[in-house]
Parts: sequence; C-alpha cells; structure tokens
Amino acid sequence: MKLSKRNVAIALNILLVICEIWAFVVTFQEMGKLTPMYYTEESNFLAMISSILFVFFALTKKEIPKWVSYLKYMATIGLTLTILVVIFILCPQNGNNYVYMLFYKSLFIHHFAGPILYFILFVFLEGNKISTVKENFIGMIFTLIYGAIIMPLNIMKVIEGPYPFLMVYKQPVWASILWVAFLLSFAYMIGFVIRKLSCKFYK
Repeated sequence: MKLSKRNVAIALNILLVICEIWAFVVTFQEMGKLTPMYYTEESNFLAMISSILFVFFALTKKEIPKWVSYLKYMATIGLTLTILVVIFILCPQNGNNYVYMLFYKSLFIHHFAGPILYFILFVFLEGNKISTVKENFIGMIFTLIYGAIIMPLNIMKVIEGPYPFLMVYKQPVWASILWVAFLLSFAYMIGFVIRKLSCKFYK
C-alpha cells in the first residue's frame, strides 16, 4: 500500500512531538527548570504544540485550518532561524564547539534534528500554501513578540541575554540596533524562502 504524503506527515509529526517531549524532559532534568527566555525553547515548544494540532485536525478533519498552518509557519521560521544562528553565530562565539551545540542530548533535537525535520514537513509533506507577503509578516509574529519582550527585559536589567547579541549593556547601542535589524531581516528572508518553497511543492 502506497503511503500518502498526508500519512507520512502525520507519522513524522507524531515522532517530532515525542522527540520534543523527551528533549524538554532532559532539559528539565539537567537544569532543574525550563528556561522560557531562550528563543530555542520557545520555538521548539511552539513547534510541538503546532504538530499536536496538525495531527489532531489531520485525523479528524479533511482540511487543516489556516490558523494551524500559520502557527506551523511561525514555528518553521523560528526553528530554521535557530539552527542557522547556532551554526553561524553561537558556535563560532563558543570556540566552534559544533559537536556539543548540535548533537548533545536535548540540543540534538532543539538545535539540529527538530529544525531540519520541521522544515521538511512544512515545505514538502504537509501541503501548506503560504503565498502572500502579508502571510510572510504573519510568520514573523512569533519572532517579533519574542523580541518585543526580551529586549525591554534586557534594557531594564531584569535578565541578561540569554544570547550574547542581546546583552545590551555589554555592547554599544549601535551594535544592539544592528543585531536586532539583522536578525529580524534574516527571519523575514527565511520566511520568504519557506513561503516560496511551500508554494512550489503545494499539492
């Protein structure tokens, strides 16, 4: 019996949810807490919830609601931004420790396998069609909310970081502005590429 894309997507979303639960449990066991100030954990949590919703509607409805596709779009942008920032910014800033940052226990799911699997699911298997510039900005909502919360908390010295480029009192003001502009522009470009690919492979 030939498996449909939909059935493969359901199975892989279930696998992703299981892996995410395991990763969060391991993180909690090692740190004694979860750290919601990390973009990595927030985007992975959004991905897990979005996958649960996708599986629920895929098994009970013929069509996946558009708002679920939007949540998955936000999560895909978030996870893709995560893996790229880890590879090209965080690893070089931490002594090129790629093995640890990409493959150590829960980081393997949160930094590497999760983002890759989620990208494949959204673009190639789930039949998502994100086609307009307006939807590109909808995909940015999660990242914009994170930035709108984390930057003021850093400015008010409630938290520090958690990423080096967010430590506003350890770098010039212009550097913080450039980092924010760069990361938001980068997230938008990621969303643009994902949007174009999802249309190309939409069925």
